[in-house]
Amino acid sequence: MPETTPSPSLAELVSENGGARGVPIELISVSKRYGGSPDAAVDDLTMTIPAGEIVVFLGPSGCGKTTTMRMINRLIEPTSGRILIGGLDARAQKPDELRRHIGYVIQQAGLFPHMTVAANIAQVPQMLGWDRQRIRARVDELLELVGLDPVQYRDRYPRQLSGGQQQRVGVARALAADPPVLLMDEPFGALDPITRESLQDELLRLQEELSKTIVFVTHDVDEALKLGDRIAILDKGSRIVQYATAEEILTNPAGSYVEQFIGGESSMRLLKLTRVSDVALEQAVRARATDDAADLRRRMAEEGGDCAIVLDERQRPLRWVSAAALEGASGPVGELPGGEEDRIDTVISGRSTLQEAVEALLNAEQELVPVVGKRRHYTGVVTLATVQQAIAEIKERERRLRRERVAAGQSAVSVAAEPAPAAVVPDATGRDGGDTA
Repeated sequence: MPETTPSPSLAELVSENGGARGVPIELISVSKRYGGSPDAAVDDLTMTIPAGEIVVFLGPSGCGKTTTMRMINRLIEPTSGRILIGGLDARAQKPDELRRHIGYVIQQAGLFPHMTVAANIAQVPQMLGWDRQRIRARVDELLELVGLDPVQYRDRYPRQLSGGQQQRVGVARALAADPPVLLMDEPFGALDPITRESLQDELLRLQEELSKTIVFVTHDVDEALKLGDRIAILDKGSRIVQYATAEEILTNPAGSYVEQFIGGESSMRLLKLTRVSDVALEQAVRARATDDAADLRRRMAEEGGDCAIVLDERQRPLRWVSAAALEGASGPVGELPGGEEDRIDTVISGRSTLQEAVEALLNAEQELVPVVGKRRHYTGVVTLATVQQAIAEIKERERRLRRERVAAGQSAVSVAAEPAPAAVVPDATGRDGGDTA
């Protein structure tokens, strides 16, 4: 009899890949039907999830987004279709082996209450046969990665942690074996708004460092817009209504369903998508506390500024000085009298969003807000004109994209990502339970 070549495994792919980077996921004509229901929970879904991106499944309860995600790691078996992970057929993998190389994070962390933090994180590495020293080093590395001191937290039990700390441990556990893929099922849904936003920021920071392929399920529009490199807006049966970047969904929604789902605040939400570091900053006239007031007045007249920003010896913002305050003044700028309106209490950073910049502008005494970099070094200022220009550029970009698509004979709206060609496997059985959320 001819010898059969065993199918490559995801474990081998992870080993070849170093476990460090994400891999693409392809869903090809995937369906899921349950015995007693006339409608499919997932109906002929085809999409490609690019390597190293966060793709958000966004839709109302019951649309099939969680079912779709759980078919990727075979917690739910598809009725038909193929799912390829890094080019490998998920059906050809042993379910347990597959899941050990796909991280999984759920709401309220799902930690084992009778195990310490370290023991919870160590579960998958132990199953993979890692030695104790390697496991201990990995646990400590991951705790530091998610912002928890290993000395302080490794021996605690889940009941001794806050909700946010439990969720951080849940993320650490999902990353323990350095999987290329991370599935996150509404992981921050049960947290208070402040903790939730903090963990969203933490996830984005981790993704910058790790570049995993992350599938994230949510029904929260703002969360999807903040986290997703791409967002798949789903209707009943996991039908893709639009699959595009957050910016495109806001500026070019694919019909009334998307418009109603994202709501009428698209202009304000656009501000959340753009970082201050992405826009051209304006510059105020700079001064030091030791500069002569008369010299500064002449410079402001030459450069056309209404006010100057006074910096300390480390280039950190101290206060504003207006042209009016310099009239007839002499001596060092630092010795000029000043009121509350001159003190700089509010600054933003390059990582701040334009929405945060607008909020700072509304609360500032001046019509401009300083932007600082590392060690609070001054880098420029943001004004309302800066924000208006950024919005105009975003809208012009989308208008140009629509024109280019139409000129190329494509739809003006991006609805679904094109998958790589592959054969469909029909009529596969397998009826694991699961919700259709």
